[in-house]
Amino acid sequence: MKNASLSLIAILFAIQLSAQSNDRTILFGGAINYYPVFDTYTESFSGSQTIRELLLTFRTPTSGLFEIEDEVQVQYERYFERELPVPQLGAGFSMQWVSKEEVFHEIALTRLSMSRSNYFHQFSYLDSTSQPVSLVDGFEQKSFTAAIRYEYGKYFGDPKRSGIRFGISAGIEPTLYAYSFTPYSSSSFPVKARILTVELAVVPMLEARLSKRAFLDFKLIPNILLADFGYLRTENPILTRDQQELTREYDPPEINLAASVLLRYVIKERKRGKR
Repeated sequence: MKNASLSLIAILFAIQLSAQSNDRTILFGGAINYYPVFDTYTESFSGSQTIRELLLTFRTPTSGLFEIEDEVQVQYERYFERELPVPQLGAGFSMQWVSKEEVFHEIALTRLSMSRSNYFHQFSYLDSTSQPVSLVDGFEQKSFTAAIRYEYGKYFGDPKRSGIRFGISAGIEPTLYAYSFTPYSSSSFPVKARILTVELAVVPMLEARLSKRAFLDFKLIPNILLADFGYLRTENPILTRDQQELTREYDPPEINLAASVLLRYVIKERKRGKR
């Protein structure tokens, strides 16, 4: 729901910019984007459990088998670690509106991916009574990632006189990530994740003019984590709700370095003057 609201805001903003596009040059671009992997999610907890320990077994000629057991209190610690599968390279596209002062607004779909994979293993054997027994192991996992970035920035230099120029922008990027892990055996437990992050960035860029209407942009994007919502949960019924949820450890400022290469094409020039 949050991601849908953000998408609607971005679309409405793009429509508003298009309505005021007479004094702006509009460019459409395709991109190859790089993002680092998600930080590892971990969870640890401790407790105690009573177990029965077999001390002695003996058999008497008249009374049969005897076992002597003792109850022992055991302290334990459990540690979980999971790294979510996220594509590091992906395609995207953007719309950019540039004024005569070379100030621009840009809205980009930076990440959109869906994946599904599974692993299945079946082991069959005959037990001591010659009856067939089958053991099944494996899993199915699915993931979905979507992100939108808005930037407001400025280019420096005359594009008609210089083949290469610099620019800088400020950007905000919400990202939605969904993940599910479904095991085929009872030895593992399902895992589900719904995560929404919001990141800010100051983006330096380099633009190369290829022709009158085509441009190539290189961006280095140091994303700073502003907010992180959602959960990653291991659905183990013997754990409490708090114990099921895994967390990420942060060392503020939490920065991940992304990069983008964009090929832009002018689809509409402003009425007065040319870009």
